[in-house]
Amino acid sequence: MRAIIIYSFLILLVSYSPAGQGEIQFDWSSYTRDEINEINQKDQVKRRSADLLYLTKAKKFLINGNLDMSEFYLKLIDEKVSPLAIIKHRYQGIIHFIREDFEKSYQQVSGALFNENVSYVEVCLLRIINLMTKKPDKKLLKELAGCRALTSNYSKNDQMWLETLENVKLKKEWALRGDQIALNRVTFETTEIIKVWIKLGLYLNREDLIIKNLSELPPKIYRSKRVRELLALAFYRKGKKKRALEFIEDVTSPNAENIKGNINLEKKEYELAFGHFKLALKKKQNSINAMERAIPLAWILGQWKDGVILLKRIVRLDLDNKKKIALDTAFRIRLNQFNKAEEQLRLLDLNFRNRGPIELDQMRSYVALRRYDMDGLREFSSRACRRFDALHCWILGQLQIWENIGKTIERDETPFSQKEITVAALKEKSTITPLEERIIVDQRDIEELDSALVKLK
Repeated sequence: MRAIIIYSFLILLVSYSPAGQGEIQFDWSSYTRDEINEINQKDQVKRRSADLLYLTKAKKFLINGNLDMSEFYLKLIDEKVSPLAIIKHRYQGIIHFIREDFEKSYQQVSGALFNENVSYVEVCLLRIINLMTKKPDKKLLKELAGCRALTSNYSKNDQMWLETLENVKLKKEWALRGDQIALNRVTFETTEIIKVWIKLGLYLNREDLIIKNLSELPPKIYRSKRVRELLALAFYRKGKKKRALEFIEDVTSPNAENIKGNINLEKKEYELAFGHFKLALKKKQNSINAMERAIPLAWILGQWKDGVILLKRIVRLDLDNKKKIALDTAFRIRLNQFNKAEEQLRLLDLNFRNRGPIELDQMRSYVALRRYDMDGLREFSSRACRRFDALHCWILGQLQIWENIGKTIERDETPFSQKEITVAALKEKSTITPLEERIIVDQRDIEELDSALVKLK
């Protein structure tokens, strides 16, 4: 208890430093070595507990696909003093790999921290898969040899996956044909080996071999929802949708929900498809397959808020950021968030250097109309009109009539107040009565005047 009080008092003293006197020095001579060690140990335990909490949260968000939050908690761990720095680098390597930044991913797991075998065995597969994104070289062969030697005793599938990827990467003809899948079917001993065999068949587009040898799988294998999910994907790729649904009827994994959603999408059952994709994203927030299908469905079904949320989640290096902002702006216009839409449209104009597509002018014109910005409406409707948009040419004409057309279109008054003119009245048959013209000047008098010789003085 005494040590805790002393430690708290010291912290208060350190936080106070009078101006111009610098840091206060303490006389530790009055404390025993055991008391000082106890204070240091408590400090280390406190810091380590905090780091473990950050690491746990980072792992949770990483598994759920929320990469930004995972990265946020990892940054709170001071790698210079924390013994958990090696785990932090491994998680950061996984995050960069998911984001398809393979160079940064490899750098995160190839430092001096991973030189020892105990650490290397945890990251060697990640290093190999990153190197496989490039042309094969000596570095890849060295990593393959080292990783195979260290992981052979831990592999549950006799390194079938690693061996197949190596042969495919080295472009061995028999491996590219998928012959190894046909050879490995005789090794149906454990569930783990069967799962890897099916995955390799899917990876090499040999679904026909999977379906052909289905009868040779042991019956107990169908208890595994993961295996049934993989088999459903094989049948789905071969166009056997009904059979695929039979395998995953009670499976609720992200991949299973994506398969169900795709089948509903092909049937144009958009609401059901959207529901399945949302379930997939609930279980895996970074499911690219689900997001790429759910975003267009959000537009079709008018789920504007969902569209904005989904766009924030999607992270792809090959995605044109201008298109992403433009789509987000379209969703915000639907949500009547015109100020935010105007801000983003200005940014797009700068990025396109005022040479963007006509849809950009159309959105700017509409936003200006709803914001009662007549100068902006005149400018952007004119730009759209010059690009042969007839509607905006008509709007330009209306600007000459109405002082503020934006406010005019929002007026609540009835535009035509005659109650007798209704849709029903317009549909009724009516008797046509010729107009009776009132004769003011007789036609004969006109003819007489025309024929008379008039002398003008």
